[in-house]
Amino acid sequence: MERKGEITVFLAMILVSVCALLCGLVESARTAGARCSLRMAANASMDSLMSQYHRKLWREYRILGLEYDGERSLEAEMEAFLEGCLKGGNWYPMKTENAKVREIAALTHGNGRYMEGEILEYMKYGLIETVWEALTEEEAGNLLTSWREGESVNRVSELYAGHTRDAVRLEKGLEAINDRLSARR
Repeated sequence: MERKGEITVFLAMILVSVCALLCGLVESARTAGARCSLRMAANASMDSLMSQYHRKLWREYRILGLEYDGERSLEAEMEAFLEGCLKGGNWYPMKTENAKVREIAALTHGNGRYMEGEILEYMKYGLIETVWEALTEEEAGNLLTSWREGESVNRVSELYAGHTRDAVRLEKGLEAINDRLSARR
């Protein structure tokens, strides 16, 4: 009985299995690298887009607000920044077909509730920029007084935030009463 081919067949089967495993690992690494590269390009282009923030709004309230003309112009700017990131010579060549704005969270949505919240947060921590070593005793006393006033304003704003709907309804009711009284006179 001669068995000359059995080792060759066994090694061929092992070699095919090992090659399939290695090719699967290489493909997995390639797709993970492409995903990471695309995510970095999208983050970099979003950072570039947000670098056009409203400077005065940042200086006054430390709010990063983006001023834009419309959704289409925002999409065009994002595409331009993304194209710049993807044109670089890397191992994962990609191209953009289009960029779509899914959702815009404007500071004025919700009757300005988001902007009001951001401004109140800034006011709460607005003392960070104070140079503590340069304060005189009188300035420190004034600062402490204004800080206490700020804490009371903060409490009022928390109460107001909890009952915003009721306050708006009350204000509208008062306006309606005032309008009717003005009409009778």
